[in-house]
Amino acid sequence: MNPLSRPGVRLMDRFADQVHFDDCKISRGDADKELKQRTKHLDKLWDKILENIGTYYAGTDASLPLSGRYQAIAASILLSGRVERWHARHVAGKVTAPDAELYAIRSAIVNATSRDDCMDIFIFTDSMASARQAVNPSIHSRHGHSVAVCEALQTWFTRKDGQSITFAYVPSRLQWDLHYKAHDRTGPTPSTSFDSLRMQAALSHGTSWNVLFQDPEYRGRSFLQLKTVDGAVAQPGGKNNPWVHFANMSSPQLYARMCRCILNHAPIGSYYSQFNLNDGHTSCMCGCPWETRTHILTCKRTYRSPRTCKLRQPTTLCYLHSFLEMNPKAFAFRLAPLAGVG
Repeated sequence: MNPLSRPGVRLMDRFADQVHFDDCKISRGDADKELKQRTKHLDKLWDKILENIGTYYAGTDASLPLSGRYQAIAASILLSGRVERWHARHVAGKVTAPDAELYAIRSAIVNATSRDDCMDIFIFTDSMASARQAVNPSIHSRHGHSVAVCEALQTWFTRKDGQSITFAYVPSRLQWDLHYKAHDRTGPTPSTSFDSLRMQAALSHGTSWNVLFQDPEYRGRSFLQLKTVDGAVAQPGGKNNPWVHFANMSSPQLYARMCRCILNHAPIGSYYSQFNLNDGHTSCMCGCPWETRTHILTCKRTYRSPRTCKLRQPTTLCYLHSFLEMNPKAFAFRLAPLAGVG
């Protein structure tokens, strides 16, 4: 572990009052109005910066090609007054977009803090996550950039009193002047980050998983195939796994019942009969002698339909989730099954 990562020595432990984040959230409902307000705020901030001698400001940006054949680009431009002092365009390697953004931020800060007349620094970026990562020297992908930033800022802060750095958020949709200029520069050698390799592996395995999932023998013939909100058949691949989405919005108990229903591996009559459990009792609470998954999902005498929907065989994950919310006893254990063989 780098010495700068130790509690009490970390940059934000020692100089938190000199590191500022000028952030904002753009809501979907009123985006145009909020973007106009953000533009006015940035223009005023820029005018204020121009009034102060010794203030350096930088636009940083990154570009991640959609094709895996090309590498990411990290670009920075540093100014003081209205004069461009330095610029660079770095080949960041096969990395994620936040990695490349971090590279751009690092190069701007290291250059600015090396200047004797620099008293304040403003970094204009469209990635506040990377800005916060820049001052976090703990272990993470490309943390070498963060360590370099922390070393440069700690040295700069201790050189004289009163210095500060501000990270200002610029939504990329604005194409705001200074931030937009950070696209045309040149720079050094590439490398590959752990996060990028992990992302590529996840995409590759997700694709393979989806192909295997089409085979009923792999998927399981009792697997309940359902659709997502957009009408597509739910597929397992990657972090966008639709079942995981419902796990995040459910209690562990409800999600467990959902899994039992989808897999048809549940404490119900048909399952007990298949594995010779519960002393042959296969009836439903409604009196039906044969309790199956389909019966539970359509039994009007025992179970309620979700809100305004009619009780039916589910076709979507949303419907099944709502059904289980309305019927907490569905696919739940009532009593421990009696001893049996299986």
